Amino acid sequence: MSPRKAKRIRDEKTKRQENPFSRSRKKLDEQTVLKAISGEPLALMKIVEIYEPYINKLSLRLVSTEDGDYTEQIDETVKKMLETSLIAAVMKFDPCKN
Repeated sequence: MSPRKAKRIRDEKTKRQENPFSRSRKKLDEQTVLKAISGEPLALMKIVEIYEPYINKLSLRLVSTEDGDYTEQIDETVKKMLETSLIAAVMKFDPCKN
């Protein structure tokens, strides 16, 4: 692998490690969490939407192109798995537990 290509891969990894969720303007409010815990679909969808930038970032994979370069693409299987895990965690969350 050429040094240029190796540097590009390192740069892509560094970009992936940044937390895109910290730049999100959407906030998760207590009422939405309580509704989601009780199983309300719209509240669950809102939580997934709020976390979507972070999930997308975690789902990125380096893929080689036909000309030998690399590009990042969202791995839809990983994305769906992360969304499902988030929903399961919200449904199990107990706000009264210390």
